[in-house]
This record gives sequence, structure tokens and C-alpha cells, in this order.
Amino acid sequence: MDRSQRLGVTILTALPCETDAVLRHIESARPEARGESIVYVGELNGSEGECIVTVIEVGPGNIKTAAEAGRIEGRGSTDILLFVGIAGALKDLRLGDVVAASEVAYIHRAKVESGERLARQQLNRCSELLVRVARHTAREDVWQRLRHPASEGPAPKAYVGQILSGEELVKDANYKQRLKRDHSDALAIENEGFGLSSVAGPTLRVLVIRGASDNSDESKSDLDQPAAADAAAAFTAQFLRDYIDIVRAPTLEVGDGQRNTGHTGTTPGLISVVDAVEQIMTDPDLIDDTEEEASELADAEFARLDNEERVAWCRLLASALNDESKLNGFFQRRMIRFSKRFAARAVNEKLAVNWDELLVETPNGAALMLAQPDQLGSLPQRVRRRVVSALVGPAENPRPMTLSGAVSVAGLLSSDALTNEERSRVELSEDLTPYIVLREGAWGWPLLFRKLSRDLASGDFERQNTAVRFLLRSDSPHLQTGNFDLDQQRTLVRLIIGAARGGAYGAQNATTVSQMSRWPAPLLAEALWCDLTAGRRRLDAPRTEIRTVLSAALLSGSLECVIDCLLESGRGQELDPINEDSVTEDRDWLVGFASKLPSEAKIEWSRFVDALYERIPRK
Repeated sequence: MDRSQRLGVTILTALPCETDAVLRHIESARPEARGESIVYVGELNGSEGECIVTVIEVGPGNIKTAAEAGRIEGRGSTDILLFVGIAGALKDLRLGDVVAASEVAYIHRAKVESGERLARQQLNRCSELLVRVARHTAREDVWQRLRHPASEGPAPKAYVGQILSGEELVKDANYKQRLKRDHSDALAIENEGFGLSSVAGPTLRVLVIRGASDNSDESKSDLDQPAAADAAAAFTAQFLRDYIDIVRAPTLEVGDGQRNTGHTGTTPGLISVVDAVEQIMTDPDLIDDTEEEASELADAEFARLDNEERVAWCRLLASALNDESKLNGFFQRRMIRFSKRFAARAVNEKLAVNWDELLVETPNGAALMLAQPDQLGSLPQRVRRRVVSALVGPAENPRPMTLSGAVSVAGLLSSDALTNEERSRVELSEDLTPYIVLREGAWGWPLLFRKLSRDLASGDFERQNTAVRFLLRSDSPHLQTGNFDLDQQRTLVRLIIGAARGGAYGAQNATTVSQMSRWPAPLLAEALWCDLTAGRRRLDAPRTEIRTVLSAALLSGSLECVIDCLLESGRGQELDPINEDSVTEDRDWLVGFASKLPSEAKIEWSRFVDALYERIPRK
């Protein structure tokens, strides 16, 4: 086989027992010097030279692992990067059981408040295609036959799920319970997986595979480490065989024989379906960049396939969509449109697609296919809940939306397809999602106005400052343009001024003379009224912000327009009644704000003050 066609796999380990366990599955492993390290290079047993494996013992710790993973990524000669070794069990595991990580959560990120440590989970997802293959390997028991003959005890089981990663060995039952409370989905804990998973991307697929060597409590010892490492290595060897058989297997033609659909009997290859759809959808003679033509193309393919092939395509389209990093540009957009239409046909015709299972195995891809306003209501409640969870995260652990997820959620919100509970979950995810993702994700200005209002009113300086930067960005100041109607603009101005008073640095910078001089007269009028009343039903105590707004209006040459906007809006009638005896004194106090302004400004300001006091009710 040509070397360029071989599968390049690098396996990292931390301990000698882990390295020894992996090397038992490598033929003719030979040591090579690489920089300051010694690595072992050989072929996977039984792969007939198709899989070249490099084993590197990097030692314990996420930092060492991340550094080595970065070097491997930079060399570009590895297709799959794995970390194989032992871990401490947290739940549902017996000693010797194996866990392949769907995601790795870093545990040493937290907020300390009032003496209490509040965990803030940081997740890295392993490559979805590898996770899917690992699920297949875990469902079968073939990997158990590859365990070392010296392994004793009951046959271990394999799971796919979340793994925790940190910088400490856990040998404390109380601490273990706290980890289980803060990270209820986690099956095991180790010390290198987060560093490895940080390099996952479209050109380098990564996965963490661990064998449970202890229970993460006071019973922890080194005695079960070799058996746990052996189980993890056996699973890894079968996993790589499965990857070669499923993903890299040649495909056969079906149907009219004119197009490779990736269908080999009844088991299509995971990658070939992407190739088939890409071949169809990137042909300029077949499709332009429109949703209608993508739907027509999906209808044509749906009609060409039989029901068994349709079900297989649903599974494989979900798998292809699950890793957005592999689908860029116009092809990603067309692929999603094609898949949504294909799924709609499958749902309408009640094909035997196990959507519940697909949403577990390929949550992002299956959710993108099903998140359609006219489809969501017809789904079983369990499936519907999984769709929402895939888009915005579980109810108890929301996460930011992806770009494609934001597009789907925007469509559901705009069509009023979500329940109140689902809208609340979307809001939690929305609060975590960057504005640029939402804007590029087809979120219209009414939806963005809702998020901006929440962020500015949150009292959280980081959220407030981010919202202000988005609104007043120098290249496209959204607040001043026609993106919002006047009532929305006035609301945002009030919220910005409130955030500035609360100490939000970005909001304070946005309300300086130079910045506010760029605002149109209606917004300066709203800012001036906010400063006059401080949000109350009476004229507030003297505020330096009033002079700032007046100076900004003078600088922009719009003071007369600002005064006219205030007078035309009828401001003053809504204030609480005042005593007639105090009018003269109060009026003189208010006129004094313009004492240092040019004479023409004093005239305009006095005109406003006189009109204002005529409108304020009397007791």
C-alpha cells in the first residue's frame, strides 16, 4: 500500500504500564529518537500495513500532553491522535471497565464567591466521527478477546461518555462526591485528556480512551493499573480496526450506478455519504445557492432510494452534519438545507428512523435535521427535548450555540414553534453565545434586541460591556443605524446610561462627549431625559452627566434638534406633581446647568426649561 494511503495514528500514554499495554497490539514496534524523546513505531496487529502507529510516553499532566499534541498537530503526519491509559471511576464503572470520551471537562475552572467554590465547566469535544466509531466498538464485545491472557476477573464493559480532566490524583471519597455533584454526567477522571482534546479539528481527529483502575477514593492503589491499561489498549486496538473497516472501507455503487452513494450492502460508509452529497450539491449545473433547489435535490434523491437506503442516509447525514468543522462555506449551508428536507420527508412518511438514538449518537447533526418549525410539533416529546438539548445544551447545563445551531434556533423562535420552557432554555444559551455568532446565524434585530436588553440590564460588567461594544462598534454602530426602531433605540440608550451609572467601564466610555456627539438628536434627547430624571418620576439631584449630553449636542451641532425632540415628545407631563412655591427655585437650578455654555446654547436650554415647568403638574 502507498504510504500516503496508510492511516497514521499517534497514541500518547502517561505511564509505563500504559505504554506496555499498547505496544502488545503493535507489530514490529521499533524505538526511534525524535528530538529529546524515544518513540515506538509499528503497525497495528492485523491491519496488513494499513495502520501505522506511533506510541509516545509523554508523562502525566495536561500541560505536557497539550505541548506534545501541539507538536504532533504541527507536523501534520497524524490522522488520528489518541490518549490511552487509566482513570479513576466516578459512576457506573467497575474496575477494568473502559470509557471513550465523547467530551472532556476541565475541573479546575471555578468562581470563588462568599467562601464557596462554584464550578465552571469548560468542555472540549472529541472528534465526533471517532466517538461514533467508539460507540460501535463499545456495543460489540469483540474487543474483549484482545485483552492480555493474564487479565483476570469478570469481562469488562465499555462506555462512551464524559470524562473529567484535572491536575490532581483523586483519593478522597468526599471530594469524589463533590465532583459527581458538580459534574453529574462524568464517568471517570484523569489528568491528560483535556490537553489532548484541545487540538481536535478538521485535520486531526482526537479521542481519549481510559480503563478504570480505581474508585477515586481511599481504596486507590496501583495494583489494578496494569489490568485497566490492558483493557483500554484492547479497546483501542479494536476501535482502530473498526475505523478502518467502517470509515476507510471501499464503497460500492447502488441505484442507477451513476453515483457513489456510499452504500455497501446495508451498511454505508460514514464518509462516503458526504462525498456523494458533495458530488451532487457542488455541481454548478445542478444547483445554485438557494434553499428551494436544495429541497428539490433532496426530494429527487429521496425518491431514488428505497426505504432501507433512506433510513441509512438519515443516519449518515446526521453523522456528516455532526462535526461542523468539516463542512465549511457554501457546502455546509447546502448540506444543511439538503439534510433538513431529507429528514422532513422521512418524518412525514414515518420511516423507521430511530431519531432518539441518533440524537444520542450524533446530537448536533440530528438536531440540525429536525429543528424545523413544521416538524418539531410532530416529534415525540422525548425526541423534541433531545433536539433542544443538542442545540442549546441540557436544561441544567446550557452551552453556547454553534453557528448552524443559531440559524436553526432563529427559525424556531421567529415561527413561535417553541414552548415557554424551551424559550427559557434558549435564553440561557443565548446569554452565552457571542453576538457575532447570533448575527451571522440569521438572528434578526428583534431577537438581538432581546439579548442586548438582558445583557445591559444584567448588572454583569462583562455582559454589559460586550453589549455596548457590539452596539457602538466603530465600523458599524448598530445603535445609530436603522436596525432598531426608535422605541428600541430609546430603550437601549436608557439601559446604556444605567449600566454606566452602575460602573460598567464600556458603558462609561460610550457615554463620553466624543462618543455621544455621534448619536442622532432623538437618542441624545433620550439620554438627556434619563440624566434629568434618573429613571424616576421627578427631576433628580444635579448630575454631571447632563452637562456631558449638552456638550455632546453642541459638538455635533444638534442642540436645537435635541431640545425640539424633548418638547415634541411631551416630556414633563408624566412627572409627579410639584409645589408651586418651589418652581422658581427649581427652575433657576436647572437653568444653571447651561451657565458655562455659549449664549445660543443658554437660550435653547432656557426655552426647554420654561416649557418643561409649564408641563409638570402642580400639587
